[in-house]
Amino acid sequence: MITILYDENNGIPVADGAIDYWVNLVVKYKDEDRLFETSTGLCIDAIRVAIKEKRLDHTLIQFKYKEDILSPNKDGRLPRWPDSFNDKITKYLSKL
Repeated sequence: MITILYDENNGIPVADGAIDYWVNLVVKYKDEDRLFETSTGLCIDAIRVAIKEKRLDHTLIQFKYKEDILSPNKDGRLPRWPDSFNDKITKYLSKL
């Protein structure tokens, strides 16, 4: 199981230009129990896209945010969206 720990304040930042590399690392280790930590919301979205594109099996991925564990479906969609989870871009764009 791959766990993606999202912590917008204390997680490990990933530069936009390194997102594809980061996702490829997750794909590489998909058959192992691994924890990937990030503060970059784009990493969450990129993993969801990789699931949708069948590069990752949705049953092997879970997202952890605070006390919530979120398991994506086969299309990369999440069953719920906790308050403040990966929403920085949306909040900024809503101000434009």
